[in-house]
Amino acid sequence: MENRVRRLLSTSILFLVVAGTGEGARAADSPGALANSEATVGRTVGNYQIVDQDWELVPFHSLRGKVILLTFFYIDCHGPCFLINDSLRRVMAGLDADLADGVTGLSVTIDAENDTPGELRTYGGQFTPSFDRWRFVSADRETLAKMTADLGFSYQKGVIGFEHLNRMTLIGPDGTVAAHFYGVDYDPAEVNAAVRSLLEGRPLGARLSDVASKLMLYCSSYDPVTKTYRINGPFVAAILVQYLLIMGTLLFLARRPLMAFGRRLVGAVRGASVVRCVRPTA
Repeated sequence: MENRVRRLLSTSILFLVVAGTGEGARAADSPGALANSEATVGRTVGNYQIVDQDWELVPFHSLRGKVILLTFFYIDCHGPCFLINDSLRRVMAGLDADLADGVTGLSVTIDAENDTPGELRTYGGQFTPSFDRWRFVSADRETLAKMTADLGFSYQKGVIGFEHLNRMTLIGPDGTVAAHFYGVDYDPAEVNAAVRSLLEGRPLGARLSDVASKLMLYCSSYDPVTKTYRINGPFVAAILVQYLLIMGTLLFLARRPLMAFGRRLVGAVRGASVVRCVRPTA
């Protein structure tokens, strides 16, 4: 019986590993994309040479002293790229007046071969009337490879377009990666609070909504008809069933040690009660 349970447990764990590399993970390009991304928090950004929508060379270090809200995209993206930059538009518009001048938006194309500065200007004009505080930039292949590696951004060219991580990166005034916001819809109030913390030199607090956004990254799928992300119900249900099965199996296997521990604990409590209730002899 116990061997059968162990085989069931092994099968359940294997299912979870396989499920984790399925449709939900494809939104992030690979199972390790999220871990690779999070590993860059606290890393100092290099001095990449990028070119903006006006053909101007922009050394990355020239942006030091400001908070940078950075997204990766490409113009011919028929999925999340528009949603990501439109969300960044709402974030930029929602910044407190005293913070706005301390923030720079930076949208980096991963398809520099096709997205020329002139096309970046046309594309960027959909999101901002001025490029003073938000630039749309490109880089040569070598620079882009180093930049995406340093920032933990996962992408690869597919049959049609690129498969990529959906993310906005928050870079502090000192040039270090402060946080990543995942998905395609970022909370302006939450980003505003994070920006204020960085500009005031305070550490960022834990974000409960970030946990939800990471789950969305792996448990949602893009609907090209509505141009939105939807929860992948069957995928989420399968994961929950497997977790419950594993937890139930672990509890079943550990039932005897747990019961023995419980009996010892009850005995210890009763013994302590007897000691406390014995009257001292004269």
